[in-house]
Amino acid sequence: MSKQGYLDDVVLESYSKFGKYVVQQMRTRLTKAGKRSSNELYNSTRYEIDKKNLSVSVLANGYADFINQGVRGKKESRKAPFSKYRFGTGNFSGSGNEFKRRIDAWIARKNLFLRDEDGKFKKGGRKTLSFLIRRSIYNKGIAPTPFIDEPVERGLIRLENDLTEHLGEEIVKNIEFNLNGTTK
Repeated sequence: MSKQGYLDDVVLESYSKFGKYVVQQMRTRLTKAGKRSSNELYNSTRYEIDKKNLSVSVLANGYADFINQGVRGKKESRKAPFSKYRFGTGNFSGSGNEFKRRIDAWIARKNLFLRDEDGKFKKGGRKTLSFLIRRSIYNKGIAPTPFIDEPVERGLIRLENDLTEHLGEEIVKNIEFNLNGTTK
């Protein structure tokens, strides 16, 4: 095997370890934060390796960054004061109907009903509950769940150490070859 082929294999193996680690950490953080209602985001987290360009990508659903950074509300920004996202700006794709559909599905999965102070069912049911939840989220925002940044940062440190170790071994082999004229 050529030296370049060997190094490519080492890099690809290191990228694979990096991808597995980051995805596992992201999924763990989603689980611990209680963000697995439909498992849609959890199941979408994955990594892909481009063997031609020797690169690795960590992927997730399009709304993963909203969950990671949070979203400021239309009226308040206490929950996510540093987020670049804000409800009511009109800058992001999606519709009110999609938002309503997702909240309705979440209410059904959780089997929630509108109740009064005594625990008795209130008039209006799930339709009213859906409206109240959507209004609250829209006005107050969504708190961040930082599940991407730290796993990627830690994964990069591990990747750097792994590559340094393998490349260091290759450099030592080359030095030994040049000193002795043969490989060991």
